[in-house]
Amino acid sequence: MSTLSLVFESDRSDLTDRLVKDDARETIIELENYIKRVKGGLENCGSLDVFVDATDPVAASTTITLDTVLATHTVTIGGVTFTASSTPSGEVQFEIDGDDTADAAALVVKSMPTQLLGKL
Repeated sequence: MSTLSLVFESDRSDLTDRLVKDDARETIIELENYIKRVKGGLENCGSLDVFVDATDPVAASTTITLDTVLATHTVTIGGVTFTASSTPSGEVQFEIDGDDTADAAALVVKSMPTQLLGKL
């Protein structure tokens, strides 16, 4: 079993109550909606750290910086290659719209283990 931990730094004191639900599927939906609101500029997120399979989580050893991403550019995360697209279709394409921060948020959403939904 793999463990994925996301750590958000936010000035919102109610963020945990808003995102973490009793049902795992609802938590994933709320998390996806939150990231979409950050992407759209409707929410502020100070930082995001992602930890995988860690008892004592430490930050990822690699940082991916998106700088002027164009359609067909790719990035490989955990052995899965994700492709940038202005009209994404499928599980391994992420949406780009010319804003590097928004593009990075879209990549985060797509690179989350989508297989978790099938196991809930």
